[in-house]
Amino acid sequence: MAVQVADDENALTDDLRARIFYLAEFTAFHSTKVLKGEADIAPLLEINTAMMRGLAASEGL
Repeated sequence: MAVQVADDENALTDDLRARIFYLAEFTAFHSTKVLKGEADIAPLLEINTAMMRGLAASEGL
C-alpha cells in the first residue's frame, strides 16, 4: 500500500496519500515491536478493524 500511495501517478490527494503512508510506516514499525514482545498488538487490531469498517461502508455505496 505504501508503494502505491507514494507513486506520483496516484490520484488521491497529497494529504490522504501522506496519511496512508504514515499508517503503513507505523504498522510496519509497531508490528516489529509486537513480534519482539516489546509492544501490545491492540493498536494493530484497531487499525485493521477501522480499515475493514471503512471498506465495508464503501461497498454499500
